[in-house]
This record gives sequence, structure tokens and C-alpha cells, in this order.
Amino acid sequence: MKKGIISYTHSNNLGDYIQALAAEEYLGGELMHFDRDSLDQDPGEPYQLLVNGWFMEQPTHWPPHPHFIPLFISFHLNPTAEKEMLTPAGVEYLRRHQPIGCRDYYTQNTLSQKGIETYFSACITLGLSKKKNKEKQAESKAPILVVSAFERLQTMGKPLNSKTSGIGHFIKARYNSYRYQKAKTRLDQFLQQTQLPVRYASQIIDDKKLNVEQRFQKAQEQLKAIAGAQLIITSRIHTALPAVALETPVLFLTDGLEHHNQSSRLDGLSQFFSCTDSKGLAKIKWDTLANPTTHSPYVEKMKQKIEAFFAQTKKESN
Repeated sequence: MKKGIISYTHSNNLGDYIQALAAEEYLGGELMHFDRDSLDQDPGEPYQLLVNGWFMEQPTHWPPHPHFIPLFISFHLNPTAEKEMLTPAGVEYLRRHQPIGCRDYYTQNTLSQKGIETYFSACITLGLSKKKNKEKQAESKAPILVVSAFERLQTMGKPLNSKTSGIGHFIKARYNSYRYQKAKTRLDQFLQQTQLPVRYASQIIDDKKLNVEQRFQKAQEQLKAIAGAQLIITSRIHTALPAVALETPVLFLTDGLEHHNQSSRLDGLSQFFSCTDSKGLAKIKWDTLANPTTHSPYVEKMKQKIEAFFAQTKKESN
């Protein structure tokens, strides 16, 4: 039986492509990519499918087509999609394919309340290979890499269209612009304690200028940059978790992640790296930061689950 993974055809977020690269590392071989928001469409024949990631932009396209034989692992159900995904049909589908490996405690608790068997799997990006993604470093000092710090504060509250351009959104935009400037100043002061070069990058790309293959290439380049840095400072989960896998110390900044839709994604994952808001930077020494190693048992369990599932499904199809 053919194997498939979740892909993100229309995403401008390198984190999505990094998740797909992690799935490829786990499975290997020839894989078909299926768009997360089109899983209700018939793939034409049965596929074993590794179902992981953030679900979903178009929740009315749930549940997936019966031709998909899914393994749910590293699965996040966002509050924005709960109502439409957890219909009676959606709940019954998840029950048929339980236990559901949940990426965070929020998803685990939400599904458990619906009578669905679950467990906390953590994220498959924690299993990315250091050997595969590490490049030989030049003689110059490895940089501190700042990836998408405070990006959400830059955009929060800004008018999205003519219906969201009233005085309330204007005030919110001005307030978050103030918060952004304060947070940026605190980060600049923190970075002054080291003589290392500082490199800035974003997890968000201009998807209109890049085809899917180029986006995957950018994601691979981002992983190599993470692996080659001396410290990662970020507000993006799928920069922080790969850094843990690649043994690069991480400092995760929580400014702008207070909303439930964002904080739910961190619930359980924040145990794998150092977290603070920008106000806490004054109390931190950059060269004392180190990641916990508590992710290792989760990575091993994920590998065992994935190998057992695909081996069993293959046996049943013969």
C-alpha cells in the first residue's frame, strides 16, 4: 500500500514545510503529499497516511475520505476549527482511529472530553536528524539566529479589510505597535551582552514568488541555519522544536501569544525549551541557556508507533 504525508500547498509558513520534512525523515521512501485542507477528496486508491500538524484552515472538509488509513500523531486541533471538526461524524471518525497522538495538552484534553482515547505525543519535528541537517561550519563564530521574534505583535490589530478598519482596530493596532517597539528594545539590550554576530530571519515567506519545491528548499535552508547557530531566539514553535532536535539552545519569547488560539498550541510543548516574555530577558544570561533533554522518550515512542503502524497496515493489505 502506498504511503502519504500531510502537505501544505498554499502555506506561506516555513514551519509547515519543516513538519513535512520531519515526516519524510520518519517514513523515507516514495511518499505522496496530500493537502491538509483537501483530505475529504478521494485519492483514487487506499493510502496509509501520517496525520500530523495544525488542523485546519477549512474544517468543513473534515473528516477525511475513507481511502485514507490514518495514523494520528503530533495532531493539533485549533480552537478556531473545533466546532466544525468535532461534529458527531467528526468525533466518530476520530474514535474509529484512536488512540490519537496529540501534539499538545490542549488537543488531548479537548478530544478526551469527547470520549476519544488520546495520548500526548509531542511534535514529530523533535525527531529531526542532526546529522542530516548539520553542515560543516566556517571558521567564523556561529551566529545568534533571531527568527520571527514578535512578528505577531507587528500584525495584531491591523485592519484586515474594510469591515475591520474601525476605531477599535485602530486603537488595538497602535497598542500592539507600542508593545512591539518595547519588546524589540528589550531584545536589542539583551543581545548587547554578547559579541557574537546576530542574524535575523523570518519563518514567513512570500509564497507568491516561490513554487512548492522552492518552499521546501527554503525550509531545508532554515533547518541548516538553525543547526549552525549558537543560540535561537524565536516566537515560532516550528523554529523552537527543530532547534531542540538539532541541539541548538532555544529562547522562546511569548509576547503576542496570549490569545487562546495561540497559547493552546504551546500547552505541553513549552517544557522542551526555555520560555520568557521580553520583560524577563533582563534576568537571563545568553550563554547559560540549555535545552532540556526530556523530548527523547517522546521521539522514541513516535518512531515505534510509526514503524508499527506502517508495518501492521502493510501486513493486513497483503
